Amino acid sequence: MCIDIMEYFHFAPQIRLPKVQHHNSAAMPRIKTLSVLLSDRNPIKRYLRYIIPVKTGRKIKNMIRNANEKDFKPPKMSPNTRKILLDHFQPFNKELAQMINKDLSLWNR
Repeated sequence: MCIDIMEYFHFAPQIRLPKVQHHNSAAMPRIKTLSVLLSDRNPIKRYLRYIIPVKTGRKIKNMIRNANEKDFKPPKMSPNTRKILLDHFQPFNKELAQMINKDLSLWNR
């Protein structure tokens, strides 16, 4: 996709793109209670704020959160939801295709 965009705007083909890093990937907590303790206000967390510096606290929180996550594959979209979304966005896709003079028919499948 990035290569298509670069070609469209006539960027030099020798440009090397950085390796893709995944952000906000789907995950579920291994221990739900631990996840709640990290996110909600609780007396332990409030007390630790006076002892542990903010930066260090964030690092610890992120380490625990990352260790507590397990991969999660979201369920497939239902055909009915897909149809509703396609019907809703089709006129916008058509208008955009005309504005940029590109074929976006793949977006409506």
